[in-house]
Amino acid sequence: MAKAKSSRYISTKVKAEVIARNGGDFCCVCGSTIHLEWDHIDPHSYGGDATAENIQRLCRRCNLKKRHKVPCVRCGDLLLPSASHCLTCNARQPARRSNRDAQGWSFPRRLIGILLLLWIVAYLLGHCGQANRNRTLPPRVQTTTNSND
Repeated sequence: MAKAKSSRYISTKVKAEVIARNGGDFCCVCGSTIHLEWDHIDPHSYGGDATAENIQRLCRRCNLKKRHKVPCVRCGDLLLPSASHCLTCNARQPARRSNRDAQGWSFPRRLIGILLLLWIVAYLLGHCGQANRNRTLPPRVQTTTNSND
């Protein structure tokens, strides 16, 4: 059975649980209380759900700094989701796959794109080649040179 597509929507219940867990409404990184945003700890694009365990409050500055990175399982440093090891503590990271890769359409899309590109190039080369064969060139005009010897 196909897995239901997860949503980025964060319910009011989850938001209340996160604020209660943190002991207030402030940035989990710097402690700021202005320009707060809801952030997926494990990015939504890599399968992170909108649950209280995966949501945190970050100020805009910290959220932009984090982007789609994920915390190391041992030391908490921010890593790209594709990283296999943490550079700080050398801990092995769990494999994370993008939702787009999980659909299994990555290879067919690329193949269709390449075939379409090749067809366009072949069409243009054939069209331009045929236009050049049917075109008649204007007659050459003989130029005379005056030599004043």
